[in-house]
Amino acid sequence: MTTDLNQNREKVNTRLEITSEMKGYLLKATKWIWFLNLLSCIGCVLSVLSGIFILFSGIEESSQRDIFKGVWYLIVIAIWYPPLKRTFTFVEQARSACMSDDNVKLAGMFDSLRFVAKYYGIIAIVVIAIFAAILVLRLVLAAILGTSLI
Repeated sequence: MTTDLNQNREKVNTRLEITSEMKGYLLKATKWIWFLNLLSCIGCVLSVLSGIFILFSGIEESSQRDIFKGVWYLIVIAIWYPPLKRTFTFVEQARSACMSDDNVKLAGMFDSLRFVAKYYGIIAIVVIAIFAAILVLRLVLAAILGTSLI
């Protein structure tokens, strides 16, 4: 069953109310979201340092494998950075919206949440597609070569 929100916009706007209890839950959730995001940032910093170390050691030893690994670490962290930054924005907007009862900041908070969810969803789809392609490739190669997958 679908509901046309354009026809019921007035009803939706008057029914939806954010209570102080909801604000309390949101503020408690933002503490945990901020903490988890901070841990992710620490992991990213450690990964960047590892990637730089691996990259330079690969350059020093002329190891293409280490150079590739180092660059790969840096690319993955570059892909992972936007949702981390936007999650901190989400937390700030949520806290600010709850403290000042500002609907514009609340809308911004939901936009940040939408961005993060969409970004992680796209990353998940890409990773699943890569794994599916690898599986299909392995099955095709196993059929062609007449070997087992193990």
